[in-house]
Amino acid sequence: MGRPTKYKKEFCEKIIKLGEQGKSVVQIAANFSVHKDSIYEWCKKYPEFSDSFRVARTKSEAYWVAIYQDKIINNEPVNAALIKLIMVNCYQWRSEAKEEEAKHETPVVNIIMPKKDG
Repeated sequence: MGRPTKYKKEFCEKIIKLGEQGKSVVQIAANFSVHKDSIYEWCKKYPEFSDSFRVARTKSEAYWVAIYQDKIINNEPVNAALIKLIMVNCYQWRSEAKEEEAKHETPVVNIIMPKKDG
């Protein structure tokens, strides 16, 4: 028989708050004093935690997108390589088109963000 779980129902609320702060899965696991594998196991075992985890991931991704978006809109310098590294590794973003999308010859659209008045 394995060790007793460290999971607590109140983690559902806490994980969403951590996601709102932009925390990664590793940071969330560290906050709960567990390995990140435990987070994924809890998602499999506890449906309410899985739902909260998905919300937290969405909020975390939105947190970082907003930061980078603000920098771009305000013409502040950004490290594109670092942004890509974070978004690909933490949120499974892809920089290349999926095979199915590539078949449809989707046109490239350049978006120019206007400067904020200030």
